[in-house]
Amino acid sequence: LKSPAAFHEQRKSLERARTEDYLKRKIRSRPERSELVRMHILEETSAEPSLQAKQLKLKRARLADDLNEKIAQRPGPMELVEKNILPVESSLKEAIIVGQVNYPKVADNSSFDEDSSDALSPEQPASHESQGSVPSPMDSRICEPLPSTTGTSLAQ
Repeated sequence: LKSPAAFHEQRKSLERARTEDYLKRKIRSRPERSELVRMHILEETSAEPSLQAKQLKLKRARLADDLNEKIAQRPGPMELVEKNILPVESSLKEAIIVGQVNYPKVADNSSFDEDSSDALSPEQPASHESQGSVPSPMDSRICEPLPSTTGTSLAQ
């Protein structure tokens, strides 16, 4: 009969051979590059492999710039109230229309600086919030939550 060391060695070589066969089978059945591109696993690019990372970084930076520009152009809460997109109480809406509430429009107030958006990189998102997403006292009044019976807010 075989010794325990020989038996262990034979078992180890069989496991290694089985693993090797499995990996060879997987490599043979691996999908082609065109199939991976079609499934959006790889990107179709004609750039050299050494430039592909830089190309992807540039693409993301362009997307970030486009998004920042669109955010800067979006309407503010007053425009949404005036166009009946954002619902408010009738007394508040009338005060806005009459002009009792002085609230600057986003288009009048924002100055989008092209140079400042170029400094943003996709890896480092802007540390400041866009103008439309920072709640103002008027925003909190427009979107005032219902009073809670427990006295706690959702933010806590």
